[in-house]
Amino acid sequence: MDTKQFRNNCNNKGATIVITQVKGTNQIIGGYNPLVWDSSNSTKATTDSFIFSFADKKDINTAIIGRVKNTNSAIFCAGTLGPAFGPGADLYCTSGKQWKCSSQNHYYSINLPFRTFFAEDYEVFQVIKKQSIG
Repeated sequence: MDTKQFRNNCNNKGATIVITQVKGTNQIIGGYNPLVWDSSNSTKATTDSFIFSFADKKDINTAIIGRVKNTNSAIFCAGTLGPAFGPGADLYCTSGKQWKCSSQNHYYSINLPFRTFFAEDYEVFQVIKKQSIG
């Protein structure tokens, strides 16, 4: 999925979870956005977003969660990017397969050993809150 496809498929759809596998490894990286993605070129505030990493997708014990620490700019919506967690390059997709993660200014660190990586692929799932009946 390139950034244009991401925007066409995910803008204004509500909460999502993004999952990507680092090319040539078993490492899974992703994030949760409880808000809508859009192309406003602005940041969005939330306390509920987080990023995560599994050093080995086959071992749940390798999971690390980085909760948002700068809630005023937890999500960055830019028409030229794919998913972007924090405007300071905490975790974002620059193109279909290239991702960057460097500053960790807006989220607590998920201890990534690199600043740029290529993804095998990435998927975005819409999160729908279960409605109570009754």
